Amino acid sequence: MRTGLLRPLTAQNLSPTRRFTDCIPQPLPTPVVPTSIAHMIGGYTAVELAGAKPGHDARARILWVLGLSIVAANAPDLDFLPGLVTGTSTAFHRGPTHSLLATLLVPLLLALVTRRRSGAPWAVFLAGAAAYGSHVLLDLLVPDPLGDGGLRLFWPFSPQIVRWQLGWLESLDSLRAVDAVGLNVSFVRTLLSAAGVRVFLVDAIVVAPLLLLVPLARGLRRFRRAAGATPARPANAG
Repeated sequence: MRTGLLRPLTAQNLSPTRRFTDCIPQPLPTPVVPTSIAHMIGGYTAVELAGAKPGHDARARILWVLGLSIVAANAPDLDFLPGLVTGTSTAFHRGPTHSLLATLLVPLLLALVTRRRSGAPWAVFLAGAAAYGSHVLLDLLVPDPLGDGGLRLFWPFSPQIVRWQLGWLESLDSLRAVDAVGLNVSFVRTLLSAAGVRVFLVDAIVVAPLLLLVPLARGLRRFRRAAGATPARPANAG
């Protein structure tokens, strides 16, 4: 007989505290999708690369860029809200809001709604699409372990799940892990836990190098403007 499978009935085994804790789901460390910090950095970089800055003056352009970097770059994750209502935060995550169709329609709607205030709906659309698209691109590179892994990129035309995983990101999984059970039980509390704060910091460090592209893009645009403003030399000069 394998005695290891049988345990004597002792007071310790039958204690109410022991029976209760045995029923509690134990924390399951799971790497999470890119955080809002990563998406804001990615969105700001994308808007700067697009070079479309709505607004009538410098102050307005700064506000537009910051607003799009925060709002449009995180808008796809609004699909967490229905899940929070139903009690499973990830139930609808990475669905229609993470599709190519949404990447076009949401910025278009934003451009139409703000056309009078911005005075440049086309610039709003381009900048909004850049910020929104940066979110979709980052999520394509980081699979969601709590869902299907990828995105329904071609919704509603195809149910195909698309993912482009970068192998080197797997080495950061242990640093980007939080309690998977907690995400669905207490979403906000889990993100504000020590593990959640660590994930935000890791994401900021990993994605921050994208900001190096911003001065490069600005320098290239200045160079093009200067080249376009240089008067041509007369053919008989010299």
